[in-house]
This record gives sequence, C-alpha cells and structure tokens, in this order.
Amino acid sequence: MRTRVLIVGGIIIVLAGGVMALRARGGAPTPASRPAQMAPVPVRVATAQRGDFVTTVTATGTVASLREAKIASTLPGVVAEVFVTEGQRVQRGAPLMRLRTDQMAAAEAQARAGVAQAKATLNLADISVRRMRELSQSGAVSRQELDAAEARFAAA
Repeated sequence: MRTRVLIVGGIIIVLAGGVMALRARGGAPTPASRPAQMAPVPVRVATAQRGDFVTTVTATGTVASLREAKIASTLPGVVAEVFVTEGQRVQRGAPLMRLRTDQMAAAEAQARAGVAQAKATLNLADISVRRMRELSQSGAVSRQELDAAEARFAAA
C-alpha cells in the first residue's frame, strides 16, 4: 500500500513539473524558438603516429622540501659565523656555525671565581673551628662560640 502511494505521488509530481515547464516556455515550441541548424564541419582522417607529447603547465603554488633538518645548539649564545649556505649538502658532524664565545668565557670566569670564593670560605671556617676547639679545651671560649664556629664550617 505504501509503495503504491509513493508511485502515484511521484507520477503526480512529474506531471505537475511538466505542466509548469510548458507554461514557463509559453506553450508549444515555435520555429523561431528552435536553434538554427549549423552547417556541417569538414573533417579529415589521419593515421595515429607514435611520438612525444610535450605540454607546459603554468600554476601558482608553494614548494616544500621532502626532508627537513632542525639545527640546535647545546649551549646558549649568539651565532658569530655561519659556515654553510642554504641548500648546500653537509656531512654528519661537520661544523655548521660558530657561536660567540665571549659570553661563555665570562660565565666560565664567574663560575671559577665562585669556586675560589667557596674554597676560601671553607678554609677560613676550618681554621676558625680548629682554633675554637683549642680555646674551648683551655676554657677561653664558651661552648656556644664553639658550636657557632662548627656550624659555619658545616655550612661552608
């Protein structure tokens, strides 16, 4: 039953569409509304031949490389000199650039000065605690002063 209703509905829609199309065209076609017949075009027959087919395509686009390499340094710094140019092939392990070393040299000197100061502080604390132990045994300093000297030595 449902299939029959769908078929009848489809036929009604097709008929209604045909009537509307005829009204839009203004009734039956007239000779003036028919397209003019064109004269026949002459053609030639040729035998197929084997050859190269050359074509040129002009297009706008973006070129992307198939491989990409990321370059990074293990040390922070400013690049002073670049040894390669873009697109140049390089071997693994070859130097690509040189970083400025003045900042790294200053950081190294600062670290060395910090180490030297820490050694001097430790040496002074060691001497001080030894002196306090000797003076504590003779009763010249209090136990509190000896404890303070030992704490400074441990902190150094």
